[in-house]
Amino acid sequence: RERYPRGSEAWNVQPLAAIRKRCGDRPSTSMRPIVPYVGVVQFASSAVPLDPYLVGLLIGDGCFRGGGVSISTGDNEILESIKSVLPDDVELHKRNGFDYALAFVGRARSVVGGAFINPIIETIAAFGLRGLKSYQKFVPKEYLWNDLNVRLGILQGLMDADGSVSKVGEIEFSTTSLQLAEDVEFLVMSFGGKIKRKERRTFYYYKNEKRLGRISYRLWVRLPHVELFRLSRKLERCKRPVSTSDHNVLWSIEPAGKAECTCIAVEGDGTYVTENFIVTHNTWCGSRESAYHLTGLYPDWWEGRVFDHPTVGWTGSITNETSRDVVQEALLGLSNFASKDHSGSGAIPGEHILNITKRQAGVPNVADQIFVRHKSGGISQCSLKTYQQEDTTWTGKSVDFVWPDEGPPKPIYSEMQSRIMVADSGEGGIIYMSYTPIKGMTEVTG
Repeated sequence: RERYPRGSEAWNVQPLAAIRKRCGDRPSTSMRPIVPYVGVVQFASSAVPLDPYLVGLLIGDGCFRGGGVSISTGDNEILESIKSVLPDDVELHKRNGFDYALAFVGRARSVVGGAFINPIIETIAAFGLRGLKSYQKFVPKEYLWNDLNVRLGILQGLMDADGSVSKVGEIEFSTTSLQLAEDVEFLVMSFGGKIKRKERRTFYYYKNEKRLGRISYRLWVRLPHVELFRLSRKLERCKRPVSTSDHNVLWSIEPAGKAECTCIAVEGDGTYVTENFIVTHNTWCGSRESAYHLTGLYPDWWEGRVFDHPTVGWTGSITNETSRDVVQEALLGLSNFASKDHSGSGAIPGEHILNITKRQAGVPNVADQIFVRHKSGGISQCSLKTYQQEDTTWTGKSVDFVWPDEGPPKPIYSEMQSRIMVADSGEGGIIYMSYTPIKGMTEVTG
């Protein structure tokens, strides 16, 4: 995000090279880039067999070993909450101390070997939780990949059971199950929260013998816009953290090694949500390949088509707005012609950009043509076209490459094919497309 005069702010998508040039690999506090939080992720809604809050409490404070299901708590508020969401014919029966059994008191739903089966036991078994110890527990997938009410309910149950709030409002969750820790992280991040995990291992004494305990996972949670607890005594301690809890802050840029990667394309609104619910940018493959052909500067690893002469290319976009905001910005690093800084924040290096002409399209700052210095000394030319333009604008001389961003109509695609057939001294040009079929499969994309 960039700051503008008088304290106003706006989000600006930039490639890694531009961020490193401006901020460095370990930016100072005032120069650290920030990424917006994802907000509340909307998954499809599906029915669940048990109340989400109850399942969260049982995973946190329940026991699924032996012949039944029980829970241990000394909090009357939690006991009343459990009673309010128990299935029909299931009641809380106190055993001893703080232990309560979830006992079946109705008629048999099913009979196995003549024994009545508790519906909660059946469901816990179906989840794969029955018989598990604390360090083996997890959140069933039916509750992870569900709507916000289901996810919030099970998260609140887990936090009321195993979460805590310090006097200064720090929220912590602790478990000996790595899988459960990862599931809680998933739930928190699906609401746009931030989470930090640490491991610790302590000792205990058994019959005067000092023993090493299991690894425990401590999670520190920051989720200011969502109530993580239902338990009153915990909820009243919660305080809103500082404003950075609404963003992800980039602290450092470090090599991640080399590995085989896959490029993807999503709908052309510029950003999408990736692993760990991080907002990131759409594919840059089309813009990078176009820049290679325009400049003749191909990387050593490039195995695609190589032109040894200045090229003529086209790009295609659905509208003037998407041409400006997606393709133009990917190639140049700017969509605002008030700026004269062609410093190379886009795919085309700034020192190779000779001139940019504008198109009078009823939309401000739309580039029409980009003139680029080729490494041979000649000049390459790229025309930024749209599918809104007349079909005749897609006719004319041959072109070396065409990059349609989103699938074009069939007549325009036919013209693209015609224009590349005799390019490059008769060898022919190339078409490469980045798209997600927004309107479904078409004659071109199907």
